[in-house]
Amino acid sequence: MVKIVADDRGANDEFGECVSISGDNIIVGAWFEDEDEDGLNTLSYAGSAYLFSKNRDGPDNWGQQKKIVASDRASGDRFGCAVSISGDYAVIGAHTEDEDASGGNMWSSISPSPCRLSLPYTLCSL
Repeated sequence: MVKIVADDRGANDEFGECVSISGDNIIVGAWFEDEDEDGLNTLSYAGSAYLFSKNRDGPDNWGQQKKIVASDRASGDRFGCAVSISGDYAVIGAHTEDEDASGGNMWSSISPSPCRLSLPYTLCSL
């Protein structure tokens, strides 16, 4: 048994609420995480996902390979509320993202639902 934690873990990030594994890769959502991939630019509940790979930094060690954030991240998006991985691709949900792919058509959720599989998604090539 191995405990997996984010390199930049913080209280109340909801790290591990959603998890997916494929082969030697694990993706973990942290939908209340605030900082971008460099640990800067704090946006409350923007969310993130973390990719871990087996045998990274030693045999049988699941080391963090990268932190993934949305390219259009904003406060309250909750990116990482749903995650899935298959081979070299991952899908990450942001269930309170309120803009379409071009940055328009904003909508607002009066009562956000808990972490669940819902649109919109971000597709990542690992």
